[in-house]
Amino acid sequence: MIESIDQILIGVNDPKAATDQYQQLLGRQPSWLGYWPLFDCELTAFQLSNCRICLCSPAGNSDAADEGKELVSFLDNRGEGIFALLFGSDDLTQTRLDLAGQGIQFGPETELDTLAQTGYSKIQGRLAKITDDSCSYLRAYVFEAKDKLATQDSILKPGANTQDTIVGLDHVVVNTADANTLKINFNKLGLNLRLDQNIPEWGARQLFYRIGHTVLEVIAFNEEKLRPQANEYWGLALQAADIDKLQKRVLGLGVNVSKVRGGRKPGTRVASLKSHNLGVATLLIGPDLERGENQ
Repeated sequence: MIESIDQILIGVNDPKAATDQYQQLLGRQPSWLGYWPLFDCELTAFQLSNCRICLCSPAGNSDAADEGKELVSFLDNRGEGIFALLFGSDDLTQTRLDLAGQGIQFGPETELDTLAQTGYSKIQGRLAKITDDSCSYLRAYVFEAKDKLATQDSILKPGANTQDTIVGLDHVVVNTADANTLKINFNKLGLNLRLDQNIPEWGARQLFYRIGHTVLEVIAFNEEKLRPQANEYWGLALQAADIDKLQKRVLGLGVNVSKVRGGRKPGTRVASLKSHNLGVATLLIGPDLERGENQ
């Protein structure tokens, strides 16, 4: 079955500028750099503790597969942002069989192999696209990595340390036009619903799905004018070991980030990223270290 959010694909227009911005934000150097034939894109990928973030920029080949054409269309129509999720599975073939019993439809299994620049490793495995409306037209794939061993986090950039960098993914946010339908479809995918609640002060409903060591959050605003016309991947929450040290480091690099404040989740502190976000609403989140020391 689906066991993780393995990769987040962010569509970008300028691969060099996007890579520079994310290196500053994450405090990490890329783990992968090269070309991704399936998506016909220049690829920069950063390995975090529980997820891989991939920056994808169209290479412009005229014979690109459908995925490459979809990436171009996405950037033309929406601009930079989260293009797709790759859910992780230890056994793609069995996952397809299990989900077929729930009526989930897939495209063919495809070998995934990136062409890495010198000095960088490859991303290899097999994947299949979810082709029906079970993701309510959110672009999603199921991916089985060729190397099942744990991968190492992207190495730190000079000037960064383990306390002032991004260490992992906390959650991905979906903005939905229809929470009830999405809930039914995610249930077919076997996703683990942990909480379904209304937030009156927000004027919204939230659903939280635990997927491995990450969370998929669905938000549905009560006011129709605040809902998207179609479901969309909307935002990320990135984990910091020490959010005060992270904020201080990135401010020194010219990153626009809010003051640190108490998070809605007990025991956390957060800050909102206002630049270097590549079109993705981004929250930085870390433990409330001072409170933890006093308890």
